[in-house]
Amino acid sequence: KSRRTAAATDLDNRSRLLSAATDAFAAFGYEGTSLRAIADNAEVSFQLIAYYFGSKEELWIETVDYLFERYLETGKGLGFTPSGNLQEQFRNHLRLLLTDMLQRPQLRKIWIQEYLADSSRYHTVIKPKIKYLYETLALPYFNEVVRLGIVEKFTPEEISLLWSGLVQNNVVYPYYVELSLGAQAGSTKAVEEQVDLVRSYWKAQGLFGIPAAGACDYSEERADRLDSAADKAHARSDALLGSARCIMD
Repeated sequence: KSRRTAAATDLDNRSRLLSAATDAFAAFGYEGTSLRAIADNAEVSFQLIAYYFGSKEELWIETVDYLFERYLETGKGLGFTPSGNLQEQFRNHLRLLLTDMLQRPQLRKIWIQEYLADSSRYHTVIKPKIKYLYETLALPYFNEVVRLGIVEKFTPEEISLLWSGLVQNNVVYPYYVELSLGAQAGSTKAVEEQVDLVRSYWKAQGLFGIPAAGACDYSEERADRLDSAADKAHARSDALLGSARCIMD
């Protein structure tokens, strides 16, 4: 029984140290982070950092591993039901991914810091993880988006790049997002508006089954045939864009 108690205590101490390290490394960077402050915030003995992790760099590595695993868990849970409304499923996935990153922005903050510092940690730890994330999660997911015809005029690589840029902007420039949308960054309103905005852009390019060559065919009647209120609003917007293009042509 005492062994089980000790194991539970060890697990709790490690978890608290990782949580405190996550916030510290994201806020102050590797060089600016104090191990003693991490221990104080975790409310554990300073000596336990060396006991559990060995060194500051090893604690940093385990922190990054911890954050990546949590993010991968979210992405691996996404999938499409072909018999359902694919567009609505895609919208929900994007909302979930953006919300998850906004609620847990530490991972992106850490890798941006390391990139700007051009540190050896960025090249040996962060880059391989970004590549793994891209090749095993992001690209397969957007390949499925293209295969199912949800997006037709962009490649999976292009969709991934556009989406990553939007997410990064929320983490690095939240105030810019607030100025642009008139909504607090990270709020439900801001998330939904950005997801709908990027989908409107894709639709204006002839996406979601709407051929670009048919720009002059945009109509109110087609808008009324769409499923959701958001899609109808976007289709009516497309009608105006299409009419303008036809006039210019």
